[in-house]
Amino acid sequence: YTVETTPDGSPDEFASELESGMLKGVAEDVSLPGVGGITSNPADSELTEYSCTPEVEGNNCYVFKGEMTVLHDDGADAAGVEAAVLAAVEDTTSSGELTSIDTVEKVTYLGDSMDDVADALGPLESVVDYYYTVETTP
Repeated sequence: YTVETTPDGSPDEFASELESGMLKGVAEDVSLPGVGGITSNPADSELTEYSCTPEVEGNNCYVFKGEMTVLHDDGADAAGVEAAVLAAVEDTTSSGELTSIDTVEKVTYLGDSMDDVADALGPLESVVDYYYTVETTP
């Protein structure tokens, strides 16, 4: 997901509260048989190798990889649980609820794979170092 913030927004300041808000929204939306609980572990992490463009000039934009752990019974449909959680994440990011967090202007769900991230933001750019020699004629 991406997070657009005011110019003074910093992941150090909003990430924990944003992750808590995301967890709260998902936990309220997902009520399936066999699901015992949802935690925000492992913590979401900023993907510094990707960049995004804020809609408002001067704002900041950050790309995050979100993760949650869903505790469920063996008999629960794992694919169904995953689909429900992803739908709840998308609903939570698009609801505007997370913009009540100080400096957060917009949160955008990108998808559930790195291919989705690349489709939304463009391919990852890598700098390739190389060395060479040049031989000239006298």
